[in-house]
Amino acid sequence: MSRVRISAPRFSSQLETAGFSLPARVGALPRPERPVVVVWHSEPLPLPRPSGLRPARLTARELAKILLLDRRVSDPYSNARHMRHIAREGIVDMLTVTTRSYQAFLEEQGNASEPVPVGYHSVHGHKIDGVRDIDVLFIGDLRVRRRQRILRSLRRQGLPVHAVGDYSDQRYWGESRNALLNRTRILLNIPRHPGLLADMRLILGMATGAMVLSEPVYLPDPYVPGENYVEAPLEEMPEVAREYLADDNARNAIVEAGHAFVTQELTLKNCFAKLLRLTAERLSETPRSG
Repeated sequence: MSRVRISAPRFSSQLETAGFSLPARVGALPRPERPVVVVWHSEPLPLPRPSGLRPARLTARELAKILLLDRRVSDPYSNARHMRHIAREGIVDMLTVTTRSYQAFLEEQGNASEPVPVGYHSVHGHKIDGVRDIDVLFIGDLRVRRRQRILRSLRRQGLPVHAVGDYSDQRYWGESRNALLNRTRILLNIPRHPGLLADMRLILGMATGAMVLSEPVYLPDPYVPGENYVEAPLEEMPEVAREYLADDNARNAIVEAGHAFVTQELTLKNCFAKLLRLTAERLSETPRSG
């Protein structure tokens, strides 16, 4: 039986920067000896043209990483170049992506892929009985200037946003993060770029019983706005948040639907099962020859 290797493009980029090109190493093997290579891509990619959204602007940090050839580079355009590179290598048996928008972008580039979303695992959190004394929370990288501008605007409009986030601060990871989210009534989703599906933030909110209020997401499938989370344009977000804070029944209906969705349907186990099923189907359709 062929071995299966599931590759994360960001990790293989780091290997290549360090002088260990994963595509070159696998490509150098005789065809019968190569493992089955499946790429499951989760890093940001540009949105496709039909989205109607302007291309994402790079931050100063992202530009610096590109110029310095930093192995941690993960902006949408660098990721897109890497995806084109591995497609040209011809060693990938199946390419999968975590969002429909990534799939649509790659299709524009002439590269076929299958959508396999990120799934929930217990490490992402769980509901705890207790008082929810934080009306509105944002958790994420606060160095992003777009977020800084949006949060200032929301506060000027009277929305009491408690904003936190620091990759090096353990208060925003693990059980400490879970406890914080369990004190939250509404979790804001303000992605780095308009239209982007910040799937992990949606999972964290739904898993811990906070209602997710998000900027409009382009192709949010498998999430359903109005059913397991709420969308609102930025200019309407303060009023929508106030309406849900004042209506416990309406907010709890969204919360319960979101919690059931991620903990029962969108599980990591189910997503891996889909990934393996698609791989088996692809290999049966296009068997590898020696």
